[in-house]
Amino acid sequence: MERVDPRSTFGKRAGFYSISEAHKEKESLEAFSKVAGIRPGHLALDVATGTGHAAAALSERGANVVGLDLTGQMLAE
Repeated sequence: MERVDPRSTFGKRAGFYSISEAHKEKESLEAFSKVAGIRPGHLALDVATGTGHAAAALSERGANVVGLDLTGQMLAE
């Protein structure tokens, strides 16, 4: 099986992720933040953050967030 670099796959779709309603739906992000138990001052690590919707939601609840992603195009969005 040929190995595919996720940076090339997801990099091409970065613009879509930044505007995708499925990825930025406010109710889902709020529910995620609540379930995570995030409170002001907590530290959160968002691995494969993509365009950062989840990281932003955690930050809005007062967390100090670090987002990591292999795909530069995703982070640029």
